[in-house]
Amino acid sequence: MKNAIKLFGLIAITAVIGFSMSACSINLGDDGGNNNGGGTAVTNVTLSQTSLSLAVGSSATLTATVDPSNAANKTVTWSSSNANVAAVNNGLVTALAAGNATITVTTADGGKTATCAVTVTNGGDGNTFTSVDAMTTWLGNRPDNTASTPYTVKLNVPNLSSLAYIGVFSKKYVNLDLSGSTFTSMGNGFFGSSIYLTGVTIPNSILSIGQNVFAGCTNLPSITIPNSVTSIGKQAFASCTTLTSVTFTATSKVSTIGEGAFSGCTSLTSVTIPNSVISIEYGAFDNCTNLASVTIGNSVTTIKQNAFSRCTNLASVTIGNSVTTIGESAFANCTSLTSITIPNSVTNIMAAAFNNCTNLTSVTFQKADTTISTSTNTFPSNGSLRTAYTAGGAGTYTKSGTTWTKQS
Repeated sequence: MKNAIKLFGLIAITAVIGFSMSACSINLGDDGGNNNGGGTAVTNVTLSQTSLSLAVGSSATLTATVDPSNAANKTVTWSSSNANVAAVNNGLVTALAAGNATITVTTADGGKTATCAVTVTNGGDGNTFTSVDAMTTWLGNRPDNTASTPYTVKLNVPNLSSLAYIGVFSKKYVNLDLSGSTFTSMGNGFFGSSIYLTGVTIPNSILSIGQNVFAGCTNLPSITIPNSVTSIGKQAFASCTTLTSVTFTATSKVSTIGEGAFSGCTSLTSVTIPNSVISIEYGAFDNCTNLASVTIGNSVTTIKQNAFSRCTNLASVTIGNSVTTIGESAFANCTSLTSITIPNSVTNIMAAAFNNCTNLTSVTFQKADTTISTSTNTFPSNGSLRTAYTAGGAGTYTKSGTTWTKQS
């Protein structure tokens, strides 16, 4: 009998202990189990706003307040019910596409939550975006369009590092306004071969336009180079076949137009090189087949090899009074050129400078001793022109057949 009583008591004690341990486990679950075994537990969390209305591309910051103020663990996590509409990163909410989303903040201690309802609207053309991804997402949700009906968007970013991949415009035609951006250079190939770029406003912060930045943008009709730019890189606008207008500001600081910078711009009809430019590099305007008029500023010292070669419609060229060298083949195959004035500053005309300018019949030399290359193709019937010029010095020379004579 005593043994039975002892056994019954042991069973009762075990049951009590088991119950107490089970109750302790439930209590830990209620607290979240993340209070590190001590300190003041979290009782609540609130957000600085319970609702937000944002346009695509814009952002807002939510602030979470964890109570009590002396809580031991104030760690929180953020989530979005629809990250394609509104993404969240440490409280920064970015609107990506039209729609609705709920932003939730959750405490690590206790799993307390608070929410903010976010409504995102398209806002129409002219949206200002603060990230490339936001712009791309917005464009991705727009209907297909054409080059004559582009979407106008503003992009305000500190750099363009993520624009160097294809698809940034989501196959939508775009007129891109970068005037609110703050980057200082446009590196190699940012927009290269983008048929969807129909217009661009370059920010005044830009100092250099790099190699191939706009090369092959075949729907880009015009460009204005802001007065902050000091150099235009190699093939920067090459093969922009619909480019009809290049405008330099009155206070332009461009000193170099790079190799092939505008080569193959077959719709370009005229260009005025500003007085800030010192050098026109190799092939800068080569094969601009509709270029009819060129004015070269008074600070240019060198027109390099093939600078204006194959400009078959070029009929008017004004050379600035600081040019000292006209490079090899600089105006070769300019078959519409009928006359040219060589200013007093020119000391050397290199081989083939005016080769195959088949309609060139009048050359005016302002200097008596400019050196003309002995190459037979420097000018049409070059031997005759050199002979006449050596004897006659400064003046205007005209060609009849294959013979050049000085006009009185």
